[in-house]
Amino acid sequence: MRRLGSPTSRHSYVVRLLSGIVVAIAIAITTLSAQIPGRNVNMVAGTKWPEGDPFLQRQNEPSIAASTRNPLHLFAGANDYRTVDLPGLAEDETGDAWLGVFKSWDGGQRWVSTLVPGYPQDTSALGVASPIHGYGASADPVVRAGTNGLIYYAGLVFDRANAATPDVTGKSAIFVARYIDNNNKEAGDTFEYLGTRVLQKDPGGVGGNFLDKPWLAVDIPRDNTRCTIVTQGSKGPITQSVPAGPLYVAYTLRSTDSLGNRYDVMFTRSADCGNTWSTPTRLNDPAERANQGASIAIDPRNGNVFIAWRQFDLTPNDTGTDALVVAKYNLPMRRIEAPHHGRKFDKPKKRKAPKQIDLRRFYRRGGINRALEANELSPLDQSTSSLQIRFRTNAYPTMAIDETGRIYMAWAERGFDPLNPDPVLGSARILMATSTDGRTWTPARAVSSENQKGHQLMPALTYAGGKLMLVYYDIRETRSQSFTQYIDDKSAFGNPQATGLRHTIDLRASMATPGATPAFTPSVKVSEYIEGPRVPKGPNVPWQVNPPNLPMFQKGTAPFIGDYVDVTAAPTMIMDATGKWVYNNTASATPPIFHAAWTDNRDVRIPLVDADGDGNPWNDYTPPGINGGASIFDPTKTVAQCVPGNAGSRNQNVYTSRITGGLLAGSPGNTKRLGQRLDASGAPLNELIERSFVVFAQNTGDTTKRFRFTITNQPVGGRASFDQFSAAPLTAIDADIPYRSTASRTLYATSTDPHAQINVAVQELTLVNNQYQVKTGGLATAVILNPDIDNPDIDNPD
Repeated sequence: MRRLGSPTSRHSYVVRLLSGIVVAIAIAITTLSAQIPGRNVNMVAGTKWPEGDPFLQRQNEPSIAASTRNPLHLFAGANDYRTVDLPGLAEDETGDAWLGVFKSWDGGQRWVSTLVPGYPQDTSALGVASPIHGYGASADPVVRAGTNGLIYYAGLVFDRANAATPDVTGKSAIFVARYIDNNNKEAGDTFEYLGTRVLQKDPGGVGGNFLDKPWLAVDIPRDNTRCTIVTQGSKGPITQSVPAGPLYVAYTLRSTDSLGNRYDVMFTRSADCGNTWSTPTRLNDPAERANQGASIAIDPRNGNVFIAWRQFDLTPNDTGTDALVVAKYNLPMRRIEAPHHGRKFDKPKKRKAPKQIDLRRFYRRGGINRALEANELSPLDQSTSSLQIRFRTNAYPTMAIDETGRIYMAWAERGFDPLNPDPVLGSARILMATSTDGRTWTPARAVSSENQKGHQLMPALTYAGGKLMLVYYDIRETRSQSFTQYIDDKSAFGNPQATGLRHTIDLRASMATPGATPAFTPSVKVSEYIEGPRVPKGPNVPWQVNPPNLPMFQKGTAPFIGDYVDVTAAPTMIMDATGKWVYNNTASATPPIFHAAWTDNRDVRIPLVDADGDGNPWNDYTPPGINGGASIFDPTKTVAQCVPGNAGSRNQNVYTSRITGGLLAGSPGNTKRLGQRLDASGAPLNELIERSFVVFAQNTGDTTKRFRFTITNQPVGGRASFDQFSAAPLTAIDADIPYRSTASRTLYATSTDPHAQINVAVQELTLVNNQYQVKTGGLATAVILNPDIDNPDIDNPD
């Protein structure tokens, strides 16, 4: 069963300050190979609906971001079926789901969750007022952080088409919901919902359009434009004025013309914190009819936007181009440059293989559903299959851009596995190509030089702190030890493979220094499972696995694990010493903390009871602990009686893990107003407020280390000290921290400046001539207190 709110062992946020300039909120690392994935944490916590998942339902396609006001504050989204308490619904992979909201205030150790307002059962004032209220389902979450604690959440809402009238398309819309982190944990939930905006909607109908697969990117502020944000405090509304960073959304529009269905990539932008949006523009060449899976990256130097997507060939006789495509949005000129069709990655030869496509099932909400090997690409594309018991995946691109403007694009493709290089039957590898302009690309290379069997797929790429971080699924350790053209299990029961075992899949991560041909370190396994002996005094072995092909969808006949995983830095943007927001890209010896999020089936329980006698107990799901009564999903129906052996058969969850380099440091409450005390009328008194800040460091390595906390600056008109009453400020204090343990210290501060910033360095020590000194090349980072001058004051500081 689900581990509710299970804690992790390693994570936090930190800020590195060098010579008075904030260069990164980061972890310390001495070598690129020192990647330490933290404990895997189930993000789905709680048993009270809707602030929990009492029905042990499915969640997939997670997306995650870290607050720019306090990177301990994480915000995530996922496809979420927690409203579904009925078995046997005729949903596809995403139909009948809504979008879940997942929040953590301790760097991902514990989570709470609910749903985006507006879901069908939502009777709250915010939910009823939402422009997406009235739609039957929601899917495809993308969560990204903006400056000043802003969080943007893009998604799709739609009505599922009626099976009796397959030519009638349900209505659909692309939306962005907005949240802000008020960074006031004293008040409870720091993330406040600001409302939802619809970017484009379509009424559907006979031969109607369908909007799908959004992607989102957020830029730093580029001018003096500001947004007014009104939030609710305990004493009334609080108005925040924050600089406006542009937002960009790309998505797919399915329409119909004289030749049949076509799929175009649309693009829109907002210059006022997501309040209003430009008229959508088509990016792809009109001659190309099938485009899907957009990814967006922003050049930190000038704000130019690059949009990549997968172009599928639908022309007769395979005469078209199956490729990765890039378009450029030139920010200063406010125009779209022509898309650059075809990768032109100097492949040794064109690869051409037979298509395997069923046009009747070509398109599904959530992605293109087909198996295809084409000429320009040799991708790992496999369709959802209830016959082969196979989850869907397509070779969609992922992108990142470094501080020099170099673009990095990664995807999954066959033909690069030295053990199985066949372009049709071979194992897929994660490939990467780079470009300085989006037009000319380096030859594609496999990011991993490891000799391994099995596919790599669904890459997610990000860049921060001078390092590239890549995460992806990998089947090298599959329990089946069967390595074939597709990742399928042949049957839901019996012997899925010749070995009698199912496929299993793991998340892995690899890091690289930027460059034209970045060299990635050997990957590390992020997936971590409970272990123990299976026999008395036997060796520890994993008690859990992640089998991706469990048939929990399409009435219990087909698997689905989503179309993507995600990774983010904590945070992606920081404020420099001048008060200007910049990307957290500055290269140093200390890359930032990364958070990976993925779909995991480890908690699913194989159903034991074939209640309807049709030979497939997977379609006989019942929610746990319920014995009849009206359904939440459909009040006109009665929930089935609980069958204990089947209650966990839908318990797919989203998991997260932080990836560090050995040291974490931070402050749970990093923002508190200083300055003078005020009287009842609000007038200043001749007395300074004294605040206490908790600062902690966590040793995520495997040996005990000694660290020094050092206050590196004194606030104007006051003092900062680790001793509240000492005559002179105590500015340094040491702590021995055992491996995988944490030490915390209290810092006491006063200042005449209400928003004075205080910096605390955390450095590893070594013993030299019986004295502890800062270790050269050791772990080192810093914490900044009061990092955002626009952060509202604590509502009730007492």
